[in-house]
Amino acid sequence: MKKEKLLQKIVFTLITFFMILMVTSCGLVAQIPLDKPENVRVTDITEDHAIVIWNSVPNANDYEVEVIKVDGAERGGVYYPSDSHVEIDYLEWDEAYIVKITPRASGTIWDKYTFGESATASFRTKMPGVPEGEFTRPQNVKAEYNKSTKDITVSWDKVDGVVFYEVKCEYYTISDYGVEQLLDDRIQVIAAPETSFVDTWINDKKLKEVRRAYYTVWARDAKFESEKNESKRIHVKIEK
Repeated sequence: MKKEKLLQKIVFTLITFFMILMVTSCGLVAQIPLDKPENVRVTDITEDHAIVIWNSVPNANDYEVEVIKVDGAERGGVYYPSDSHVEIDYLEWDEAYIVKITPRASGTIWDKYTFGESATASFRTKMPGVPEGEFTRPQNVKAEYNKSTKDITVSWDKVDGVVFYEVKCEYYTISDYGVEQLLDDRIQVIAAPETSFVDTWINDKKLKEVRRAYYTVWARDAKFESEKNESKRIHVKIEK
């Protein structure tokens, strides 16, 4: 009986010691922030691709690279490279982006480092070319929502030589988690020389759940046989 009590006491003592060691270790580690990434640069920029490079951060396990559209419509993606560079694909053309690089520790209880301060860089993707003989892409597309009348005025710059403008209209709801879901879409045809129209579709179709509308404009010929060199896809928020 005495031996059993002695054994229990020894086991209890070892467990207590180990727990104290664990707590002490947790208190002593994870106190040193990793260095901030330096010399961040963006290279090889095309209409839909870019490479982000920075100086390696000592003791970093990997990096979080967040790609953010400046217009705030949506993020461009999140990457977790282990090396100090990352290739970013599926970007939108002629779009301004910010990249945010955060060095990350391993996250274990033995790691004496915490995540480091983030570094940022900005860049803009290129405009895609238009083959000779085709209409140029409509520029400066805008959409303004009128909260009083609950309609949207869409406008764009004139394109020489066109007969019609074809406008794709998309209407989305947004969940509490920020997820978009298409509710309805349509094609609106506008005869030149008009370069704007008032979109009343949300009211006409009683789409009360719409929270964001997207518009893309094409310049077309009389037979609608011209190539669809589309404008930028722009958005407007719907305030209820």
